[in-house]
Amino acid sequence: MPDPWVEIDGTRVYCREDHAADTVTILTGLGIDWGATDPLSDRQPATVTCQLWDPLGYWLSRAATQSVIGVSIKVGWTAFNFTAGTSTTRVIFQGRITNADIELSTRPRDENTTARGWLVHVTGTDKATDMGNVTFGSNTSWPAETALARANRLKQAAVDGGIGIDEFYFEPDTTSWPMGKTDTSSKSLATLCDEFYRSFGLGWEYRPDENVIRPRQPQGTGWYAQLYRLPGTQDRVISEGQFTTSGFGADTATYWNTVISGCDVSTADNVVRLDRASAVNRIELEYTKADGTKFRTAGMRPATVYRAAQLSTWLNLDSPNQGNSARPFTHTWEVIDQAGYPAHPPIIWDTISTNGFHGIEQAFALTRCAHAPSIIRVMSDPYAQALNTLASYQIYGGRVEYVDHRWIVTLNPAWRAQRVGTAFNWDNARANADFATLTWSDPSKRFHESVSWWDVQTITPNPQVTPAPELS
Repeated sequence: MPDPWVEIDGTRVYCREDHAADTVTILTGLGIDWGATDPLSDRQPATVTCQLWDPLGYWLSRAATQSVIGVSIKVGWTAFNFTAGTSTTRVIFQGRITNADIELSTRPRDENTTARGWLVHVTGTDKATDMGNVTFGSNTSWPAETALARANRLKQAAVDGGIGIDEFYFEPDTTSWPMGKTDTSSKSLATLCDEFYRSFGLGWEYRPDENVIRPRQPQGTGWYAQLYRLPGTQDRVISEGQFTTSGFGADTATYWNTVISGCDVSTADNVVRLDRASAVNRIELEYTKADGTKFRTAGMRPATVYRAAQLSTWLNLDSPNQGNSARPFTHTWEVIDQAGYPAHPPIIWDTISTNGFHGIEQAFALTRCAHAPSIIRVMSDPYAQALNTLASYQIYGGRVEYVDHRWIVTLNPAWRAQRVGTAFNWDNARANADFATLTWSDPSKRFHESVSWWDVQTITPNPQVTPAPELS
């Protein structure tokens, strides 16, 4: 099980209650809220809350002599492999402390005595939040220039504002695209960041593990599912693939897809929601010419009644750049397609039901606290079966908690794919060497107990890798 830590102003604190008598330690209640509720929503600043037990009064003394508010706070976890003598550390939050309450309190020292100390309630927001405090003067603007030059202006403004974000990445094949003169008067860096990424039809996400801004990359409606083994077993589950390498926005990271059992999760309220705001069939696009003037165009799908989404782009789409308009339209339609299906209720996954994570990459995929290309597949998902679609999701937001020595993860899922096309059938099974030898009960080669016939029908008819590779 990964062990959490909190690093405040460079000093790392662990969840070690056995050392609480003589050192600052994390108590229960470490939580991070992050992201958006759905693909069409703007991201909300990630917020961390935690409780520290301070037996010596260090933080109260510090508050009296130097600043606590505004100092850096970083949250992560470390997973130890004691057999191999190795460890893996991942960062899941970076930001600054915004509030701290210090309370005189007691806690049990043993069964007969208590110890007095200080309970420190800490709240922090992520680094991207500080972009709202960097504002541009009145009557200011940026000249017509390439998209790369514009991204570098965002980066420089973050440097000048002391925010400490390393890069603002976007799609590498668009770096030379021209952008028109842009009014920055009285706007914040956060607003300009929104406008820059919306120029390509995308949202954006602060990635605490890399300390960079990246576009929110919607996964397409294609699907490709294979058989994989849960670590240390011969139990087969179904996944879109062991990993993807994005290449999106100068991104060479490896993103691992993962699988969770529908038997091990619950939902926030069991409600599938439909919202008229998601039923968009027309996009009205306003673009910026070289001199800063605006021009409007539109794209639409056949409909009797039109419901429009308004999109503004800094891209100069005058001749000879008309072809560049395809990008903001394409990405916006991708997001609309993800949001257009009835919204799956938030998924709650608790390690008390699973005896931990099945591997390092599953732990990071579920606790990353940032939108990423990783795909989460839920075995035996009744909502997917009822809607005749794949139980295959991108995660747009949620909450990650460490409470009572266990991890509780709430995920805001967005459907990756629409309805199932050609389903897997028994003829496919007989032609598939790995699948044909599986059973429902033989531990030497069987389906995991969470796999339903519905899940099996969504597997690709293509030959499987034999033997099935292991998830991480």
